[in-house]
Amino acid sequence: MFTVVGAVFFMGGLIFFFDPFGMAEKYIRATSSMSGTRTYVSERFMSRRVGTPMVFVGCVMLVARVLLALGVEADALMPLLPVVVLAFMVLVGRAVVAIYHASSHRKDSQ
Repeated sequence: MFTVVGAVFFMGGLIFFFDPFGMAEKYIRATSSMSGTRTYVSERFMSRRVGTPMVFVGCVMLVARVLLALGVEADALMPLLPVVVLAFMVLVGRAVVAIYHASSHRKDSQ
């Protein structure tokens, strides 16, 4: 189950980041119109910012699964958990700040 969830996050992040066939742009457009939150950035910019943390989560889950399969004890991986959580928080924070910054600049120019 851990591997499947990691693979789903990884593939979802790649789809959002690389946006084949415009799928992520359509999803962002549909969900942003439902949420009522107004952002002044393109859907492509937004999908890349959403995809980056998703790829990170998927990679971490898959690497943890591979390490556990190779015989590394779970107790040996626990000290790395705060570092992974901090890195995830930094990625999400940077994405939010980038979206806010780009949105405020585009709003000012309109």
